[in-house]
Amino acid sequence: MKHAIFTVCIVLVSGILALGTAAPDFSGNWIRDAAKSDSMATYVDGKVTPINVNLVVRQQANNLQVESIWGNKPSTQISYVLDGNEHTFTDERGGSLTYQATMKGDQLVIEGYKKASTPFGTAEIKTKEEWLLSADGRTLTITTTTATSSFGEQTRKQIYTK
Repeated sequence: MKHAIFTVCIVLVSGILALGTAAPDFSGNWIRDAAKSDSMATYVDGKVTPINVNLVVRQQANNLQVESIWGNKPSTQISYVLDGNEHTFTDERGGSLTYQATMKGDQLVIEGYKKASTPFGTAEIKTKEEWLLSADGRTLTITTTTATSSFGEQTRKQIYTK
């Protein structure tokens, strides 16, 4: 009898723990907090111009759709399959990104690479994005590490709020 009660308790505790560790839902309209984020800039008409980007994220099961709303150009969209397998996404300009997106605990990790044409020739760009929600689900931190053979490795952190 004690063994049966112990077994039932273990099953119940396991079920409760599984409920408490459900994957986070990144869905929402996310506004970039420029004061807390690393700076972002691009070249426009030969000048370094600060840029801002907000996100609209839709997550369903193992699919994550991200719309980036840029302050200086049309919005862009990307869709990730969150199954840990390798996938290729082709953007609206014909560029392709090969990536793997995996949930690691409460963090989403997207690792990928793409080939890009630069003034110095073709370069392979490797990226790693780490997405993390605050405990209250109101702050999204995305840390992106980018590596190229020409420019080395660079890490930037962006903070978004709902």
